Amino acid sequence: MLLRTKSLTLEIAQDIASKAIQVAKENRFAPVAVTVLDACGHTVVQYRMDKWPPGFLAMAQAKANTCIQVGMCSRTYGMKYLSKDATPDAFDA
Repeated sequence: MLLRTKSLTLEIAQDIASKAIQVAKENRFAPVAVTVLDACGHTVVQYRMDKWPPGFLAMAQAKANTCIQVGMCSRTYGMKYLSKDATPDAFDA
């Protein structure tokens, strides 16, 4: 019996990454990097905003990989493991 899985197309991955960048801009977040992986953990697309801090691409890759490994989106993962006092302001340097 062959298992069938849905594949993530390049077009959908680009839409996901573009929407994430758009939301970051609309909310005036600090520059972000976005990585979209397929179900096997391979990078499909990786975007970054202008003036992004060095190392953000690697962090975006690691965050996306963690989400695949634990089987949940980053928001759910954060809500489960971050303290209630952890806000975006808490991470400002």
